[in-house]
Parts: sequence; C-alpha cells; structure tokens
Amino acid sequence: MERDKLFFRCVLLHYFDLKKSAAETHRLLAEIYGESPPSETVCTDWFRRFKSGDCDVHDKQRTGQPKKFEDEQLQALLEENPAQTLKELSRQLKVDKSTIFRRLQAMRKIQKEGKWQPHKLTENAIANPVKQTLIDLEWEVLPHPAYSPDLAPSDYHLFRSMQHALEDTHFHNYSEVENWVAEWIDSKDRLFFRRGIQLLPEKWQKVIVSEGKYFD
Repeated sequence: MERDKLFFRCVLLHYFDLKKSAAETHRLLAEIYGESPPSETVCTDWFRRFKSGDCDVHDKQRTGQPKKFEDEQLQALLEENPAQTLKELSRQLKVDKSTIFRRLQAMRKIQKEGKWQPHKLTENAIANPVKQTLIDLEWEVLPHPAYSPDLAPSDYHLFRSMQHALEDTHFHNYSEVENWVAEWIDSKDRLFFRRGIQLLPEKWQKVIVSEGKYFD
C-alpha cells in the first residue's frame, strides 16, 4: 500500500511526541517502509516545525498568491536525487523552471556531470572582493596571526561552548552528529551570539599589544 506525504507527516508527529530525534525517526521509517519515506532532511525540517509549536501537518494554502516554496524544499529534493532536471523539480514544487533556476543560482548550485552540486569559489575569488572593500573603506589592516583561535568568535566562543556541551556525548553515525549540532544551535538565543561578537574589541586590543604575534 502506497503511503502519501500526509501519512508520513502524521507518523513524524507521533515520533516527535515520543521524544524521538529526527535521525532516529528516519532510521525507523526506513526500516519499516524501505525507500518510500521522506528523507532525513525533510524529517529534520518537520521536527523543527513541531518544536516551534506548529503541529499542523497539512499544506498551508496561499489563496490569491503565486505558488511559493522554501529553499529547504528544493534542497531536500536535490538530496533525494541531485540528478533531477529543472522540469522535474518545477513539476514537484509547482513553479516554473525559471523560478527553480534562479533559486539554484542563489543557492550557488551548478550542474556538473549531470548533477546539481555546490559551486566552490577559489581562494582568490573570495579574497579579492574583501581586499577591495577594505581599500574602499580606507581601513588600516593590522598585522595579525592568521590562525589564532582568539580572533574568531566561532573559535573562542561558539566552538568552545559546543566543546563543553559535547563532553561524554557519543554518536554512532554522521547523521546523529549533524542533528545534534542543528538542535544545539537552535537552542541558543540571540544574546548568546551577541556576547561572542561583543568580545571582539578585547581580542583586537590583544593583537595590538602583542604586536601581531600568535597567541592562544
């Protein structure tokens, strides 16, 4: 018996109420229904929606408005099958091919070897616009240790806090790691990230005092 998407959404809500994780739920559905259940990305998206308090499993109608879709929906389809054509993607998302193509460009996806893949920028392509912006703003670039962990908020604030949270935590596969990170970041409020950024002037001053030398 073929199961439709509404059936699986109800099943996802059931497992969410049972305190299962999105990754665990996906594994259970795969064991029971084979290849027909939603992808792990789709499971994660619905679990985030349930967590926010939205437990409506039906599609939301937008009367009087053109059909819209979220990039997450397009990404989920690409993860299921990256070789899909614009025509196939437009049919599933119920929008025209030009809309799909524009969103793929915005998501920096290119078609390579018959599959949609992330477009990777070279180091020069990333660095040159930054250098030009610094010149336009007339900012003075101070000598600094390029790899000091005390200069990047992601290192001295985000990753350090994550490291403490990971103590005595064990994972069995990559999906569990990915979901843990997503849930951990979702649990942090705006003030958490603001605190890390507000520490930057103190870090910059340390660079000046140390005359650009490396420090931990």
